[in-house]
Amino acid sequence: AVLLAQACDDLRSAPLGGAHTTPTPAMASEVIAALPAGDNNASDPEVSTEEESIGELTRRDTNLSIDESPAMEANPLPEKLEYRKDPSTPSSDGKRPEHRLTRKATLLFSTDHLRSSGASIAGKELRSLLPRAWRHFHGPLRGRSRADGRSQKARVVFSLNQLRGWLRHLKGPISRCAVDTDEDLVSALDASARLPRLRQRLGFRFKDPGETGTWSSTNLVGYRERPIGPVDMAQSEVSWDYYEASFKVQLLKEGQTVLLERTLTRQSLRAITEKRKRGHPEGPLVRERMTVTAATRVEQAKDRRKRIRIQKATCDLLPAVLFRPPSGPQQWTLIYLHGLGSCAFEDYADRPHYFFDGSVALKVVVPTAPSREISCYDTWWNKDSKGAWKLNRFLSWYDYLSDNGGLREDAIDWASLHVIQRALHSLVNSEALELGGRTERVILGGKSQGCCTALDAALTFQRPLGGFIGLVGHLLSCTPVEPGGPQTSTPMHFFHEPDDHLMRWSWVSKGEKRLRDAGYLVRSRRVPDPETHSHFIQGVEGQWIRSALRLICKSSTKDVEC
Repeated sequence: AVLLAQACDDLRSAPLGGAHTTPTPAMASEVIAALPAGDNNASDPEVSTEEESIGELTRRDTNLSIDESPAMEANPLPEKLEYRKDPSTPSSDGKRPEHRLTRKATLLFSTDHLRSSGASIAGKELRSLLPRAWRHFHGPLRGRSRADGRSQKARVVFSLNQLRGWLRHLKGPISRCAVDTDEDLVSALDASARLPRLRQRLGFRFKDPGETGTWSSTNLVGYRERPIGPVDMAQSEVSWDYYEASFKVQLLKEGQTVLLERTLTRQSLRAITEKRKRGHPEGPLVRERMTVTAATRVEQAKDRRKRIRIQKATCDLLPAVLFRPPSGPQQWTLIYLHGLGSCAFEDYADRPHYFFDGSVALKVVVPTAPSREISCYDTWWNKDSKGAWKLNRFLSWYDYLSDNGGLREDAIDWASLHVIQRALHSLVNSEALELGGRTERVILGGKSQGCCTALDAALTFQRPLGGFIGLVGHLLSCTPVEPGGPQTSTPMHFFHEPDDHLMRWSWVSKGEKRLRDAGYLVRSRRVPDPETHSHFIQGVEGQWIRSALRLICKSSTKDVEC
């Protein structure tokens, strides 16, 4: 209806005698028929100014893979033009009104055309609700489930009145089908039946889903692993089972009974895993000189009487875990940074399912932060194996000057962050070479401190990136946010845990507001962790990563499909 109103406004504002806009079938397909049955006088339909959110149930925050139906073919819609005199305009001298020719345009829609358009839209909405309908009506099964190899079929039957009663309790535009006539509801079901099967990703299953089970790939149903390539390359092929459901609806018994069929299929997902240590034939990921000594001790070392030795090392981001698609080159690359104190080998080497769901030809690089002293913990001394006292070191992307316990943002040593910033820029450029130099196919992401570091590297990179994925992290105060910068059009996805006590929303939200005010594409979600781990998320981390990857890759308009 809004599109119709805009079309009429365009026709009214067009110059007299000029070309006018002809309404298109696509314009008509967005209109929901409000004419009563049998009313053939559609020459001057009443236009509503209330906007309808049609079709949003299938396009917002869902894992459904929706195949769009072909564009509807129809004849061009007619238009009736009337010219009349408008005496309301005064003359230039203000003495008497002038007569001006104005044009009144009326769009001629037939009732049948509007109803068929509404049935097509309602059919798409009904199709998007098939998984929910299955969960509601799955009780009275018709016949038995049939298993055939790696697929299993089951059916459920319900009446038209049962469907109408269920739709009546739903929210959204689809609920109006509950008050439509049987003819209109049957037309919507028939339109839904002609569409392709609706596919829904169900994900993987665990051998031990209880508290004693782990999130490792070894606990996945169908897990298999075999070594490949030379021994010094430390590569293996890992596979596991992945499940998908497809739904199809049919009308039985002259349109009074509905048959809903679900087909559950099982496929094997594979990934090439590489554990790259120091001394690997392909060498380190990057080479950057860094200071290992804490910033506070570097300042104290200026007093030679304290005899503090400043230690430096090479930042190579090793050991690292690399996941590659099993066949063919990758189309995207994700560089994902772990949190403070974590390690790529211990936390991600056995979790390729955190990143892969079969929808994206993806390469994943998970580097390890360098081992360094932390300024705010410069009193944590321990004895080593030889009995010598040494200051504790942490796997950290940068040095902390304070620990505020989550009440506010911690102060950091910017010089230590700048070293990692250069290292990540070098890694992005090297990974882009494998993608033909296309940095817009490289995605940066991270968790907790890794989120802060990756976001800083993304915003300071001088070429557009493919996207950003940040989990339980925030924008650092020292990170520059440039309005109209290279990453203005880069999709940025943030995920937060509402009960996070280390990255509290009261001050984390201010960083995201900085990004929005500068014109960046920010999508932020606060989702509870089902395991109630607060900041220290585990299994939900993979769910968030995969959902963001699907949105980033499938929203790309580049020539390579995901």
